[in-house]
Amino acid sequence: MLKEFRLSEKEYEQGTKIFLEKHKNCSLETYLQRKNTWWKRLLRIPVSGPYPAKYTYMFTPTGIGINVKVRCNYCGEIEDITDYELW
Repeated sequence: MLKEFRLSEKEYEQGTKIFLEKHKNCSLETYLQRKNTWWKRLLRIPVSGPYPAKYTYMFTPTGIGINVKVRCNYCGEIEDITDYELW
């Protein structure tokens, strides 16, 4: 049974250097604008609760390998950084 997920060098390069560099300007304001939709403003429902971490790494085990995606929680963009050469 697999107990931990690790990024390969290629996945680390894509996920950390490229994706995070591209999203370094995403801010909490972007997240709040996405979360505070027009109907909430109309009804004056406040945006509350804890704010998410800036990035989420998602690992999905399949029958032939592990799919790796990284998501910017502030703007919502998801990018597949899976190193398919390991499959």
